Amino acid sequence: MCFTVESREKQTKKGMVLDKTDQELMGVFQQGDDLAFVILYNRHKRNLVFFCSRVLQDHDVAEDIAQEAFLKVYLQRSKLNADGNFKSFLFTIARNLCLNRLRDQKKNIRIAEEICSANEFVIKENTIAIENNDILNRALAQLNADYRELVLLRDYEGFSYREISEITRLSESAIKAKLFKARLKLRDMLLPILKEGA
Repeated sequence: MCFTVESREKQTKKGMVLDKTDQELMGVFQQGDDLAFVILYNRHKRNLVFFCSRVLQDHDVAEDIAQEAFLKVYLQRSKLNADGNFKSFLFTIARNLCLNRLRDQKKNIRIAEEICSANEFVIKENTIAIENNDILNRALAQLNADYRELVLLRDYEGFSYREISEITRLSESAIKAKLFKARLKLRDMLLPILKEGA
């Protein structure tokens, strides 16, 4: 009988915690509630692995990087800003781990500030239309790591330019310029295919 009462209490607590926002969960997690961390983990793991997988072009390594990012968050719980954006904090850690991995693999990662006065070209509608298609995956894989990362953060994860700036430490104007160029490259790769399907 006592077990049933405890079980109901745990279920009630879990239900209350599930309803919390990321910010609320961060606060509870910082107070020592590991259930809050588990919920944050389950809420963001899939998107984080997807992001790392596309950046690194290796799903197995991406799984490892995502686990390492969550471990760092867990170990640095005292450094979490309860008023901050948990997803941005998590993706910043994962991005840095991805870049370290790419550097270790001696891939040429160049992050340069570029200014472009042209208006932003958006191919998001076309991208969404063929998002699950292998063609888009191959096109993304052909982009250099800098461009691919920005397309993933903006078009797939929905981060604002300000949030991407926090994650990448690039200025918003540099982000817009790089995204413009990345989308042009994607357009050039995908336009002939999209015309064929029209």
